[in-house]
Amino acid sequence: MKKSLSIILILVLTVVSISPSATKADSVIATECDGYYIVELHEEHPEGDTSVRGFRYFVKTLSRYSSDGQKEWEMKLHGSFSFDGTSATCTDASVTYSIYNSNWHFVSKSAWPSGNTANGTITLKETYLGFTLQTVTKSLTITCDADGNVS
Repeated sequence: MKKSLSIILILVLTVVSISPSATKADSVIATECDGYYIVELHEEHPEGDTSVRGFRYFVKTLSRYSSDGQKEWEMKLHGSFSFDGTSATCTDASVTYSIYNSNWHFVSKSAWPSGNTANGTITLKETYLGFTLQTVTKSLTITCDADGNVS
């Protein structure tokens, strides 16, 4: 089990290092159960406007994959930030999700701004033949500094 998970992670890291579309991946996280997560962060421009100074909009995505590389679900934390070189403020935070595997079911989600940080949490459960196999709660944060840099 651990050997197969190690091989899968090596393959994923190889694909991430080669694939141009996967170079945005911030991290690959192994799980205790078969599967892994990929976290990505990118900037989006509301309504196509790229000229707004002192304001940025980011999305951090957490994607859950099965051990055979099939995407099972994803969570997106959306955060809007204003900054002026002295301070930064998260003006809005929201969570969206998509489920790609019918064994996974939405339970709850929440999002909130706090100072210069957008916070989001989601809970999903995996079922099989009516039995709950696992309940998973995941959290994401996006933090913006006074110069508009995020992590």
